[in-house]
Amino acid sequence: MTPDINLSHLTPATRTVPASVFGEHLAGERDCLGYQVETLPAFARTRIPVLNPCHFFNEAHYRTLAAWWNLARREPIYVSGPSGSGKDTILTELTKRDMNIKVSTSMTTRKKREWEVDGIHYYFVDKDYFMRKIDEGQVLEYAQYGINYYGTPKAPVDELLAQGRTVFLKIEVQGAEKIRKLYPEAVSIFLMPPSMAALEERLRCRESEDEEDIQRRLTIAVDEIKRAVEYDYIVINDIVSYAVSDICTILDAEKQKTFRCKNIISEVINNV
Repeated sequence: MTPDINLSHLTPATRTVPASVFGEHLAGERDCLGYQVETLPAFARTRIPVLNPCHFFNEAHYRTLAAWWNLARREPIYVSGPSGSGKDTILTELTKRDMNIKVSTSMTTRKKREWEVDGIHYYFVDKDYFMRKIDEGQVLEYAQYGINYYGTPKAPVDELLAQGRTVFLKIEVQGAEKIRKLYPEAVSIFLMPPSMAALEERLRCRESEDEEDIQRRLTIAVDEIKRAVEYDYIVINDIVSYAVSDICTILDAEKQKTFRCKNIISEVINNV
């Protein structure tokens, strides 16, 4: 049976709202709902469009926010960019700014770099395992990049979306088309290097590829950058903190898109 959240301390009369209105993740934080808006967990504050205490005076207001919450969490956000554009760095910094952001861990057949951790940076698997998961329908998308395969496992993404998380996918440009078909309302961001010279410098500084691999990645990068026009947003990663702030701005704007907030209109009108 779904537990109730008691809101009597926020209203003149005792009111309760089913925890299912918010989903299990927010219901698990119900003890934090007891006082002022500022005491809400950080991920809830970033999800609520208006932080005015008067919006917490009755059940209807809670349902208004819940309708917005549930509508906004259905699709992932996917980020693409050439090798060396800084995708891992940017996504790591995003998770530090918003605890509700989760990055789906990709699967790859390439060799693990010395500093990488299996299951954190990637799931490092062999080609046979990778192909078997494709046959089983357990890979959302995949692409061959050079001699290696990269893909997105399906189950973890479904689980995170069900929890109401803001899910980021790190997607190779080749695999983005499939994600668009699976999630037509997903927000897409292309992470652009400031220049090809800067991109080459980053690849060389990693000291994880030989000269042939570097040249191959640079050639592929040109073709990928040409396809940046297929994405909703382009973010130039020159200074990491600026690029992260740009993506946070995109998230804030997307939350206010009319098609994500249509259910709120009637709630506001009827909430007297």
